[in-house]
Amino acid sequence: MIRKFAFALIVIAMLFGSTAFADFFQLIDRSGGSYIAHAKVLISGQTQTYYTDAYGRINISLPNGSYSAQVTYKNMTKPVTLIVDGSTQLKILAVN
Repeated sequence: MIRKFAFALIVIAMLFGSTAFADFFQLIDRSGGSYIAHAKVLISGQTQTYYTDAYGRINISLPNGSYSAQVTYKNMTKPVTLIVDGSTQLKILAVN
């Protein structure tokens, strides 16, 4: 009984633990100051594709470090650098 309970706790921690330390970003268009909503974000070396929400927000669960990414919106692709540091503070990122 105890083993089953412990196993269930480990599985739950694995499923939900990865998002507990996600970094939160908000992408803003530098030229107009508007949110970059529903943009596709591809991070170099990663297989997952990310998308911003209606307010340009995105959360990324990756090990701490600096990541090169490509943000695609309005038929344009722009390079950005994402600094992942384990912070839960929203990081505002102005995209050229």
